[in-house]
Amino acid sequence: MIMTEDSSVDSITAEVKKHMPTAALHSVVGGEVTFKLPPDTSLFAPLVDSLSARKEELGVRHFGLSLTTMEQVFLGVSKVMDKEEEQPPEAFTPHEEEGQSHHLGDATVENGIFTDSRQCLSEEKWVKQTGSSLLLQRIKAFFIKRFIYTKRKWPLFITQVGYTGGSSSHSDGSFLQGLVPVVVTIACLLIDRNFNFFTEQEPPLSLTPSVFSTTTFSFVNADPGLENLTSHYKHLFGANHKVEETDNVITSLLQASEENLSKYREQHAFSASFLSKEKHTALKVWAQTVPYHTVGIGTSLVTNTLLRQAMNSSYSITTDNYPFPPNTMWQFTTEFSASSLIYPSMMSLALAFLSASYLVQMVVVPSP
Repeated sequence: MIMTEDSSVDSITAEVKKHMPTAALHSVVGGEVTFKLPPDTSLFAPLVDSLSARKEELGVRHFGLSLTTMEQVFLGVSKVMDKEEEQPPEAFTPHEEEGQSHHLGDATVENGIFTDSRQCLSEEKWVKQTGSSLLLQRIKAFFIKRFIYTKRKWPLFITQVGYTGGSSSHSDGSFLQGLVPVVVTIACLLIDRNFNFFTEQEPPLSLTPSVFSTTTFSFVNADPGLENLTSHYKHLFGANHKVEETDNVITSLLQASEENLSKYREQHAFSASFLSKEKHTALKVWAQTVPYHTVGIGTSLVTNTLLRQAMNSSYSITTDNYPFPPNTMWQFTTEFSASSLIYPSMMSLALAFLSASYLVQMVVVPSP
C-alpha cells in the first residue's frame, strides 16, 4: 500500500493485525509498505472494507492485494532460465535398431540419421517467389490487410479515403488521401464561385410608393376644376400610405415639421400640387431629402396621375431605376480579396484535420 507523508506505520500495522493476527510486516520502502498475509482468503474482505473506511484516517493513498510480488516473478523466471541453460542437450545414439525413431523437440532421429522437421517438406514449397508472381502476391496481401483493417476500424474509413502500403518496416502504411481535405477543397471552389455578394449586379428598383415599408404621409392640393387629379393621385398609393387633401401644401408641411421634426423628415416623403394657370395646368412635386428616391417616385406619381386623367382609365407607367455598372478594377480587387480570404482559411482547416487523422492513426495502430 502507498502511504501519505504524515501516516504512521504502526497504526497501519495494528489495523492489519486486527483482522489478521498472523500478518507480518514485509518491507517499508519510502512511502510503500508491504505486508505478508496468511493464505486465509476469508479474512481479506473484512480487511479491505476496514482499510477503505479508514483510508483518510490511516493516511493510506492506495492499497491492493497480490498473490506474489513482481520481484518474486522476475526471480522465478530467472531461476527457470538458469536451469534450462545448465541442462545439457539430450544426446541420441546413432546405433539404433533399424526402423526405430526418436523425437527431440522439433527434430527427429530416424534410422540413425538426424532430420529437422522442415526438411521433411518438399523443396519446391520453399522456393521464393519472384517477378510478377511476387507482385501479385503482395497486391493480394495488401487488399486483404486493408479489408480487415477497414472492417475493424471503420470510423477511420469515414475520414480517410485510401492508404498506400509501406515497406517491410512500416507494414501499416500511410495515408494516400484524406476525405476531409478533398471536401474542404471542393467547398472552397464552390464558395469562391458563388461568393459574389459585393460584385453581383443589383436588380432594378421600381419607383413606386411600395419602396417604403413604413407608413408615409402625403399632402395633395388641387385648384378648382382639377379635383379629378386629386382622386387619381390618391388611388396610386397603397394601404400603408396616407394622403390628405389640403388648401396649402406649404402650410401643412410646416405645421407637420413643427409637431414632430424627425417624423416629418422620414415619413413625409412626397406631396403634390395641381395648379390651374391661364392656358395650362402646373404640376408641383414636393420631395423630402432624407429618404432615397423620393424625387423620382414623386415625379412618377404625378405623371401617372396625368396619364389616368387623359386616358380615363387605370393605366400607369412603371419607372425603374437601374444601378450603375460596377467598376471593373474595383470588381477585380474585391474578388481577389475574397479569394485570398477563403482559400487560406479553409485550406488551413483542411490541413488541421489531415494532421489530426495522422495522430489518430498513430494511436490506433501500434508500431510493429
